[in-house]
Amino acid sequence: INAEYGAAVQFMQCPRLLLRAVRCRPLCTSSGIRTALFSLELNAPPEVLDAIADKLEANWYREPSDLAKLSPEQATALGVPLRVFNELATFKHEVPEEEVDSQWGTTETAQKARVPYAKTRVARRKGADYALMQKDAPPLLWAELGRFERWMTTESYGQVEPPIRAATAEVYVRLLRLGLGWALTKHPHKAEGDLQEIFFPDSSRDSAAMAFEFLQFLQTERGAASSYQTNVCRALTKCAKFVYRNQVDGQDSSADGYKELGVIRALQGLQKRCAKKASVAGRISDEQQKWLSWPEYLRAVSILKQEAYLPEGTAKHRAQRFQRYLICAVLSCIPDRQRTIRELELDRTFVFDSSVGCWMVKHTADDYKTGKAYGERPPLALPSSLNQCIELWLKQHRPMFEPSHTFLFSNNRG
Repeated sequence: INAEYGAAVQFMQCPRLLLRAVRCRPLCTSSGIRTALFSLELNAPPEVLDAIADKLEANWYREPSDLAKLSPEQATALGVPLRVFNELATFKHEVPEEEVDSQWGTTETAQKARVPYAKTRVARRKGADYALMQKDAPPLLWAELGRFERWMTTESYGQVEPPIRAATAEVYVRLLRLGLGWALTKHPHKAEGDLQEIFFPDSSRDSAAMAFEFLQFLQTERGAASSYQTNVCRALTKCAKFVYRNQVDGQDSSADGYKELGVIRALQGLQKRCAKKASVAGRISDEQQKWLSWPEYLRAVSILKQEAYLPEGTAKHRAQRFQRYLICAVLSCIPDRQRTIRELELDRTFVFDSSVGCWMVKHTADDYKTGKAYGERPPLALPSSLNQCIELWLKQHRPMFEPSHTFLFSNNRG
């Protein structure tokens, strides 16, 4: 789980978790029509289903059973498509047998469904955490990690390789912290050393031996997938380039001077071996457990919407529920990587276009993962039916987190 965004990011990283959280919960009686619409496999956009539900609820049709005395002609007059009317008229929602809490519209089973994310993982972790933490790290080593991250993301004169995205650099630092935690546990006498002393004492090929040992540890003791080991190799290769940057930076940028270093060639060889194994290896976890069908996802979004408007709880709790719904609603309109949605910034990548009356997502080449290949994206428009929700989020709920940034979404600490 990405700790920056708590439970909301859990849903984006593992949609099955979203379904588990809502599948066993009966629906609020005041929104049976809306829930039934999203439960049916109509293959219609969410905003269309919302509009139909609004029309029916405005005429006091709250439950599918309320449509029993409504004729097809009357339904058509209300703007309800005939197929939708027929499906709703025969819809039956199965309510769990557990006793329902009349205030919350939840069951005892639903309350038990709120379990820690670690217990809902499809692939189980093996062993205890071992990453190097700031409280345990020597101050000089932790400061060097900060310089490493800045070196990866900041352009400097004579630099051979272009900067990488901050999000990618964060991943490399996190993987390197795992390696450092393992190395310092295995070789505690290196605790006061720097990156060079701990991992790459010199630029020769033999200097990659520690990296090879770490990969063996990941494979045999942690059960890491070959694809994961490939990413670790990338992070270690980047670290080695940082350590020996002064031997390369300033040379002709048209040539890859790093290949002259034996340690870099050895690390790249390890990376190719891991990548080759990953191309034919099976999945560590059951992929079928990670995904929802589209109707299941829309139903989950509908239930989250109901919860978002519940009056119960503190203002902060209501804001958390509303953010959870809004993130999933945006994803239902613009299915994208969770990181892309998480990093939306107000007045930069997330703007209101008054000419069309809706919110837009605008990404430059630096704002999404494959930007280097495809360049600037065409603007992605959110449906106007979300305007009111977004305005409510910005004016009422987002301030509850006291954010100190310009991102659209926030964690609990602002």
